[in-house]
Amino acid sequence: DSIISFSVGNYNYHQLMISVTSVKNAPIVINPQNKLKWSTYYGRGFDNQFHCVNIDSEDNIVVSGTTQSIIFPAYNSLWTYLGNVDAIIVKFKPDRSRVFSIYYGGSGLDWTMAMDVNQDGMIGIVGQTSSPNILPCSNCTGNGYSQAYAGSTDGFLVKLFPDGQSTALSTYYGSNAFDYIQCIKFDDLNNMVIAGLSSSSSLPLPPGGNS
Repeated sequence: DSIISFSVGNYNYHQLMISVTSVKNAPIVINPQNKLKWSTYYGRGFDNQFHCVNIDSEDNIVVSGTTQSIIFPAYNSLWTYLGNVDAIIVKFKPDRSRVFSIYYGGSGLDWTMAMDVNQDGMIGIVGQTSSPNILPCSNCTGNGYSQAYAGSTDGFLVKLFPDGQSTALSTYYGSNAFDYIQCIKFDDLNNMVIAGLSSSSSLPLPPGGNS
């Protein structure tokens, strides 16, 4: 009873058995200070889920997920719950205090699937939506790739400023069938690279793209 255990996975056990020197080359570090920094529940009402977590360059913790709760504990959020399933994004400082806790989505189903944070603290989030009215971009130089919902489900991509108070990009990506974006990564130039799945016969491709 009261036993805490860890599953190590594919650790090089043979290397551990060779010599003490080998151990230095293959350390297992579970908790270097022998204490938990902090741990918390977060949510209120019905069905709050977090799917993604990132730590930015200032050790802030950013999590994203979904909620069906109209009483989710929003904080510094310019947007409200719009119905069904909305995306949620929460940013904590290292001391556990919140920077923001916001809703994002429309009147349909909005699911976050992946998230990344660049060196400037900009937050990129992708997923799947059936909402014809996801939130428009609030601080964009353009309108994003598409402001029109194409049908069935579309992928969505949002780029959020570090303070959570405005978006640099908010766009659909999809066509006439089921489309969703599963992965996102900022490259060294802060371009966002995305990947996903599509069953659409007319997915928009750039000039010269493969069919």
